[in-house]
Amino acid sequence: MKKFYLNLTDHSTKRIAGVIVIAYFVFFLIILFVFIPTSAVISSTGYSTSDLQQATTAEDVVSILNAWQEVIPTIYFQYIGDYIFLLSGLVGNGAIFVLLGKKIKENGNIFLPLVGFITVLLSRGSDALENSLTLILIAFPDSYPRVILSILPLVPIVKFTFVGMVYSLIIISLIYYILLRSKTLAG
Repeated sequence: MKKFYLNLTDHSTKRIAGVIVIAYFVFFLIILFVFIPTSAVISSTGYSTSDLQQATTAEDVVSILNAWQEVIPTIYFQYIGDYIFLLSGLVGNGAIFVLLGKKIKENGNIFLPLVGFITVLLSRGSDALENSLTLILIAFPDSYPRVILSILPLVPIVKFTFVGMVYSLIIISLIYYILLRSKTLAG
């Protein structure tokens, strides 16, 4: 993983910055044009997608899925958007850590940006797992594996733990870079 990461840091700063801008542009477009309108439609049934993800009994799942029957196409659209959202977050946040690694590797230890990069992969991987489990429940309401009900409530906890770590590591890596830079400039 370290070699792959170091190869990414060899790209030009402008290219990496361009990737960050494009990824976050897509990120915000998905929020604006997918999540806001679809969440309103889905919630009009009395349940949100987070209600399904937090359901712990088969009865709760059946109740939610029955309420959603009229908005299933909207739910699929939202989850397609969510996969694009998580990919844009993966690329955008990953590129931030690549850029920080590029700036730090000449004068310091790349451990923080590398850990941040790996944490981005874990956070977005857990988000993809959460989406996949939820889609299995929606697509197969009568025959989904019951173990999903045990796993699904835990996945958001893991995901949001990693998401919190990602943004914390961005801030810590940025502070580390600033300190390295000021030390280098001070001579």
